[in-house]
Amino acid sequence: ARVVPHRGATAVGFGMLNPSAIEAHPGDATIAEAPQPPTVFGRYRRGVAWSLVGTTAGRGITLLATIALARLLGPASYGRWGVIQSTIGTGAVLAGLGATLTATKQVAQHRNTAPEAAAGRAVLALLVAGGGGLLGATILVLVADPFADLVFPGASLGPLIRWGAGALAFGTLGGAQIGVLIGVEAFPSVCVVTLVRGVAMALGVIVGALMFGVAGAVAAGSFGELAGAAAGYVATRRACRRAGLHLDLRLAWRERATFWRFSLPAFVAAASVQPAMWLGQVALMHRSDGVVQAGYFAFAYRWFLVVMFLSATIAPVGLSVLSNLRSTATPAAHAHFLRAAIGINLAVVVPPALGVALLAASLCRLAGSGYGGATPTVVVLALTCAFSALNNALSQAALSLDRVRAWVLSDVALAVTLGAVALFLAPGLGSLGVAFAYLAGYIVTCAVLVGPVAMAIRRPARSSPVGRAPERVSGA
Repeated sequence: ARVVPHRGATAVGFGMLNPSAIEAHPGDATIAEAPQPPTVFGRYRRGVAWSLVGTTAGRGITLLATIALARLLGPASYGRWGVIQSTIGTGAVLAGLGATLTATKQVAQHRNTAPEAAAGRAVLALLVAGGGGLLGATILVLVADPFADLVFPGASLGPLIRWGAGALAFGTLGGAQIGVLIGVEAFPSVCVVTLVRGVAMALGVIVGALMFGVAGAVAAGSFGELAGAAAGYVATRRACRRAGLHLDLRLAWRERATFWRFSLPAFVAAASVQPAMWLGQVALMHRSDGVVQAGYFAFAYRWFLVVMFLSATIAPVGLSVLSNLRSTATPAAHAHFLRAAIGINLAVVVPPALGVALLAASLCRLAGSGYGGATPTVVVLALTCAFSALNNALSQAALSLDRVRAWVLSDVALAVTLGAVALFLAPGLGSLGVAFAYLAGYIVTCAVLVGPVAMAIRRPARSSPVGRAPERVSGA
């Protein structure tokens, strides 16, 4: 391969010319090369750039809104809001049946080599997410009161759970839409949808809290997810049309078997981790000061998400590019990009994590004097970010290499460790104990994944079961 400068970027070619770009004239030996396609790293940079614009704006607006919400509600009511968010998030993961991750992986891997298969799996992901979200929201409304009395006795969370059911339905569908958009590398559309959702969520939370307190803030989550799903519907149709994917229900039925081969393991992994995270909230709520401790953890976890937003943003982009390389490039090109993606994930997280840990006390004062007790929790969760970023990178590596079994095993290990440590430490240490549980869980899951990923990188990737065999492509 040779490196060819192209419009200020670096393009990798294989010394092959496009015959249509050669014009023969008497005495003229000039050969005009056809425009080079974007390099892999060019596609990656473009995806990361657009995703960062949308995510930075959306997360920035959301962060400001949650800080304002913490000041408006106080630790106890903010703790109730945080517990509801965790409960709704857990329900959305279970209702989604792994559709979001499946959409990104399957659409990205097959959109060039088998567009009908990619389209069918995109439609199936949207149907599964939409139907699962609607079913989950209905169940949540019906069982809200007995469920809240059983799990959160004395906290009066039943009405709040019902108000948040809409966020489960629309959020599950919106997640699958984002998965499809990332799969076709429609990153500008992802930016727009993320921004619409963030603005709607932030405005709704503040207005709702001012007018109706914590119930209004919870209900605003449903409004934000509805706005995101509406924008996602328009963006997904346009992006798939541009990518040459015809979204047809008949194609979805045809791809049902191959879809579930990946979706079910994805669901098992998510269904292990998210309930374990929620279990930490349940353990806190059984303390005498449970709502306050839940408020501390909810505030600290917002800063965890702030530090992780870069890694969380580039990880789906990396999975999309890696999955596409899996079917269109050489194993060496795949391994080269994979190593770079792991390094980038760590580089964008470690510095801000250290900054948040050092400034933890000052950050807690932003929310008001009642949040001083959250400082140690902020510090431990900030340190956890490094291992969480490494887990993101190793997970996308394992999925792109079809090491699904190792990935599922690592998430089960994360869930077991996190849940067990939280139940052991939360009664005595409160929110700090749950933070230590996160740290232990992410250390264990990274340890489980390192070996299988390292072995897979050294070995050639197996052929994709759909479409043509891998080939060398420009830009790989």
